[in-house]
Amino acid sequence: MNVYTNGFSIKDYKNDNEIHSEEFFSIPPSSLKKSSGNNLEDIEEIFSTKLSQYNELGYFTQIHESSIQATYFALYILDAVGKLNEINQSKIIDFIMGHYNESTHAFIDSYAIRYLDAELTYFSKMDDYVSMLEITCQAVLSLKLLNRLDLIDIQQSINFIESCYNPETGGYIGQPYSSELHPFFKIATAENTYYAILTLEKLGASPGNVDDVVMFLNNLQSLITGGFYNNLTEENPLSYSKTNLLSSYFCIRGLEIIGFEDSIRIDDFIQFLEDRYNDVDKFFELSENNLHALLNFTSSVATALGLYLSDVSGYSGLDRTGVVNFIFNNRNSWGIWNNAREFQYHELIETFQIIRALNESGETAKLNSSERTEIANALKYYEHPLAGYSLLSRDYTSLGLIHSIVNSFKLYDRIPDLNLQGLYELIESCYFSTSKIHSFVGCKDLVNHHDLGVHVEFRSRPIEYYSTSRKELFFGTGERYSHKYTYYALDSLKKIFKLDDFMAYNDLISVKDYIITSQFLELSHENHGAFAPSLQFDSTDPAFQNKKASLEYSYYAIKALEILTQALDLGDISTLILDRNALKYYLSNHTQSSMFMDSMHQNNVETILQHTYYMIYILKALGDYNLNDEEVRTYITQNIDYSNIKNIYYSFKISEILNFDINVDFHQTQFLIESLYSEDFNDYFLTLEKNELEHEVFLWVCDMAKNDEIKIEPNFSESVMLGGYNDVNVSLYNMVLDEFGPYTTVKFESTQIQSIVFDEMLDGTYFKTIQIPVEPTNYPIVGGNITVYDDTTLVAFESIFFNTNYDLEIINNTFFNDNHMIIQVDISLLTWNDKSPLFDSRVYAEIYKDDIFIKVENFSCEEKLDHSNFTLDYILQAGSNYVFKLFLEDPYQPTARYLFEVKKKIPGSEELVEIEQDVNSNEQPKYEENYQNALPIMLMVIAIPSLIIFLSSRAKRTAKSKI
Repeated sequence: MNVYTNGFSIKDYKNDNEIHSEEFFSIPPSSLKKSSGNNLEDIEEIFSTKLSQYNELGYFTQIHESSIQATYFALYILDAVGKLNEINQSKIIDFIMGHYNESTHAFIDSYAIRYLDAELTYFSKMDDYVSMLEITCQAVLSLKLLNRLDLIDIQQSINFIESCYNPETGGYIGQPYSSELHPFFKIATAENTYYAILTLEKLGASPGNVDDVVMFLNNLQSLITGGFYNNLTEENPLSYSKTNLLSSYFCIRGLEIIGFEDSIRIDDFIQFLEDRYNDVDKFFELSENNLHALLNFTSSVATALGLYLSDVSGYSGLDRTGVVNFIFNNRNSWGIWNNAREFQYHELIETFQIIRALNESGETAKLNSSERTEIANALKYYEHPLAGYSLLSRDYTSLGLIHSIVNSFKLYDRIPDLNLQGLYELIESCYFSTSKIHSFVGCKDLVNHHDLGVHVEFRSRPIEYYSTSRKELFFGTGERYSHKYTYYALDSLKKIFKLDDFMAYNDLISVKDYIITSQFLELSHENHGAFAPSLQFDSTDPAFQNKKASLEYSYYAIKALEILTQALDLGDISTLILDRNALKYYLSNHTQSSMFMDSMHQNNVETILQHTYYMIYILKALGDYNLNDEEVRTYITQNIDYSNIKNIYYSFKISEILNFDINVDFHQTQFLIESLYSEDFNDYFLTLEKNELEHEVFLWVCDMAKNDEIKIEPNFSESVMLGGYNDVNVSLYNMVLDEFGPYTTVKFESTQIQSIVFDEMLDGTYFKTIQIPVEPTNYPIVGGNITVYDDTTLVAFESIFFNTNYDLEIINNTFFNDNHMIIQVDISLLTWNDKSPLFDSRVYAEIYKDDIFIKVENFSCEEKLDHSNFTLDYILQAGSNYVFKLFLEDPYQPTARYLFEVKKKIPGSEELVEIEQDVNSNEQPKYEENYQNALPIMLMVIAIPSLIIFLSSRAKRTAKSKI
């Protein structure tokens, strides 16, 4: 068995370059404006920015990944129109050099990694992915345009290019040659060879084996058509499956650079040009593959290439003026070019290839100043906000961006602010339906239909939608169409109230069936039971299908099916799955300690959390959830990372779906979100390195801001005197916010006190002074809820209690006249700033005669201005000892309280003694001790009379017996 490698080892550069999309460069934080420091204001600013974008442009601007290739395209165009000095060259240089590996002298971005990780069993065209050699050459050519070749070791760069020479065929391959490479990687191509020759020439060198290179390029000329292939194998030419003008350009231009353009079969090639030329409309077809002139979906590019190739070959059968006019007259509204009149693709590669051909034909000189400015300005649509340029312009809005925006607006009840019809038309345009496919493509215009029954797609293979790989080096998941995009589309349509409109013209049953039948059910494969992104690969080798099936697409398949079953009234989703047990087995087979682990993906903490959430959602949707919650909880608490928003978000989502209450440092989460926001771009970065803007972060922030429980932090006095005031200050916060907007109302709602609305303070807190009415119901505790309303909807509440108290002032007087006794007790209720009668109260006495209880007597009561006067008038029997134990019943206490006692001894009738009550005794009254001991001890401060003031008077009478 032959064992092959993919060649260039990841170890050769991983120490110098992080393997992650858009993380090869970093913008110094000092060069970016800080956040305003208020997450709510930042969120509102993003909403305003999105609406302004759409109102001004008619679309939401999409950020696509920047690349060395796109950056080279832009620099070449700017140089050709004389505008290179008008850009920030230092920023571009930093971007390019951020991808340079000094040990290998190669330039590596995510496009190069994608190439190195190409899935060799599936590829049918070698030029599907731009190669590492091309990317390195384009980086060097960019530095040449910027006059900064001094930043690299020129000889080492030459050596790297030469290391990509294939001695077996004579041409250049996409990476350093090794006999152990997979045969696919050893295929030399005209495109690789062209870039190698061009770059070597710019570095003052030439191919080391010129004769073999010339022979290789000449051998690519077809004996039948006279045109050139991009490469040629024994089985099949791999580029467009036909000879074409672009491959012919690579071959002939490469030969021209080294002075061998005359080595081709000129007459045969002129005939090829003659066959490609349309003398009626003055344009060229790209290849012989066109069945109809209207299907010439690259007529603009092909015509520019045909112009240059006609000059080099001496073809005179064209109307040169007509051809040049065709090119210039077919510029779009931005002043640059679409790929053809019939299709509106405007990838950066179109304008680059046209400008390059015009430049080499000497025709760019005809561009006037205004046209040059237009072309340069149009490149701003491709400029990445951070650094470099992208292959796609900002108007290629993705369904992912639409979904994030729609859901964010939905969370904030702002769907009516959106242009619903415009969004509907954009989403509907992404629906791709044929006899075999019923799915959605990833962005608008990714696939263009033609009335003649054909469709075309992006030529430059942007990484967002072309990510097929072995999952060893490159872990992108983007596809042209998939269940993920189907869910994005259906969910967005549902939320903008347009799903019924879509159903009226499209067959959702076919969409449902398409998803269901994409479940991968080949036995003996790791991903048996999971869903593939679509049926696009159902006829490929099962081993390749196994790599396509994944948890992510299973999750989005379930999410899409949930919407479809509801819209179509199909009942339980679990009954629709072809093999429910296989899906459950797939999930179980990838579960370790209740967390999802996948050997085909990078198992960093953030990915594990994300995938575990997907798994939990699927299991719950099927009614089969059986994970160990404590293991999941432990993993979250042990791995929460306050510097990573993806970590925080999926920890939140798992906690939400499992009803976990996990302690989170809200100050850190708020600060993280604040730190990720950029006022320059009115959007969020994905990481604190601030080298990647990610539209999905906005949805994450909105989701947490709206769905994380609002925490209420009240501050108030724990004890307040009746009639007094309690200053209550309330702070609100959750993981994202410490302010919640103008429609937020905070109240104190209690059955004891009327509802009170708090005032919002300048610092975002809420304040109110609450007066405690002097009412028995407000003693000993006042309780209620701090409630938070979003408009009229209750969103949070927290119960609070505080203790109330009061004082009593008690003055007692006792009068005696022989056996007649009068006891008077004056009682005042002392509250916060008042002295008043103790209304609705009763004083009574338990009367003991000679230590025997005889009766209870009530005092009469008369309400005075500031006290209640209680009086007992009682006749005593001679020769007895009396004890009067006084008690008070009042509406503030649940039971009677003991006040004090009066003792009186009445002598016989013949005795004459002085009778008195010494109420000024220094001895501590027993009743006071008893009362104090009777007070309850509570953790909550319960208002009790904290002061009882006794004032006594002494009445003295002398009685004499008769003689």
